[in-house]
Amino acid sequence: YLQPIEVRALTTWSASFTLAQPIASLWTIKEGYALRKMGVDLAGLQRKAARRDVAFQVTEAYYRVLQAMRLADVAQKSVENIDAQVRRAQSFFRAGTVGRNDVLRAELGLAGAKQRLIQANGAVVLVRGRLATLMGLAPETAIEPADSITDLAVTPVMPAPQAEDRAVADRLEIREIAAQTEQARAGERLAKSKMLPQVNAVANYTHSSPATLFAPKQNVWFIGGTASWDIWEGGGTYYGIDESKARLAQALAARRKAEDMIRLETRSAHVNATTAAQALTVARDAVTQAEENFRIEQKRYESGDNTSFDVLDAENQLTTARGQLQAATYDSLIAQSNLARAIGQQSPIQGNTL
Repeated sequence: YLQPIEVRALTTWSASFTLAQPIASLWTIKEGYALRKMGVDLAGLQRKAARRDVAFQVTEAYYRVLQAMRLADVAQKSVENIDAQVRRAQSFFRAGTVGRNDVLRAELGLAGAKQRLIQANGAVVLVRGRLATLMGLAPETAIEPADSITDLAVTPVMPAPQAEDRAVADRLEIREIAAQTEQARAGERLAKSKMLPQVNAVANYTHSSPATLFAPKQNVWFIGGTASWDIWEGGGTYYGIDESKARLAQALAARRKAEDMIRLETRSAHVNATTAAQALTVARDAVTQAEENFRIEQKRYESGDNTSFDVLDAENQLTTARGQLQAATYDSLIAQSNLARAIGQQSPIQGNTL
């Protein structure tokens, strides 16, 4: 009688766990992470630049609304002055001291002033609509901007070379291109890392149970490594390095070009701010002179030494001077804001200097 021999249990099981850790590709992983992080930083800079540009557009539109409102006030004042002259000419005509043509000249002047007032009020509606649109509102939204500007001081500006240096140092565009350059460098390193062989550390644990006639119950450990290297891929990785180098060269060239353009833009903004400040000084003097001339012509008319034509001409010069003053005031504010934007700063507060 033969004793039965159990070759293996009816139910057996085994479990195997393998852990693989890339080694050579850690560099590739690191550069890929850095590349993505730079992309996030670059997007943040682009967002800031867009917000800055929108802020300047709103600032400019705000000043244009105030400018249009003040020009409408000047036109209204002109209508009032000429209307007074019409009444004065009619009074003199009834007294027999002036002819009918003198009254007609004054009335024609009044009609022209009213036409200019209509146009000025229309301009206010248009610029208000633009400001509302830039603010994300419907164009017909009623906007009444507050005007705290009373007597704008002529603001001195820093020398042009200093403004250019600050612009190159502070402008978001330069920081954006610097980020793009670092991206290109990281891309080059990433491309080079792909040339390395793929080396992995491998650890394995295997458990078999229960024991059999031919294999005992066992726990097997294994620690080792694997390596692979693509020796032929049509030069895809190699030429990827050349492509990344070309992108880096483009980024470096773009930075030099951007610096030149920013310097030119800043110099232009500096010239505009300087000339606007000078024009404001001249406009103030012109208003003083025009007011005195208008006063003199009114006195001469009351004395019978001139005609309505002379008074209307003086009033037209006064209206022009007042309009030029309002235009110069807000042009100066816009020029200062544009210079601040050009050198990478916020719009200057009234009364501060750059």
